[in-house]
Amino acid sequence: RESYTLLHFNEGYEIKIKHDHSRMFEKGENFMISLTSITKEVLKVESLDHPGQIYSQRYGVFSVFGFIIPMVLILSFLYFYVIKNNDYKLTLIILLFICGLAQLVLLI
Repeated sequence: RESYTLLHFNEGYEIKIKHDHSRMFEKGENFMISLTSITKEVLKVESLDHPGQIYSQRYGVFSVFGFIIPMVLILSFLYFYVIKNNDYKLTLIILLFICGLAQLVLLI
């Protein structure tokens, strides 16, 4: 089981990184924080005082893909092989469309 450290930055941003990497952070050091466009989640943190030190989010928004992709596969299976009623098929298409849009938003 791997442990992680939750670091807090000014402006209320947080990032989870491997516990071993947390020793490299010093209080008062300057960082450039990269955020997602919609949810404003921290994607990565780059040290301005020590160029080349980049830390990625340990867990975050992109873990949602682990839920969405199997959901799309199950909905597709239901649409093509199980559901025969057109009303239910329309509902499944709407859910598939929403899942596809969510994946595009998270990708951007």
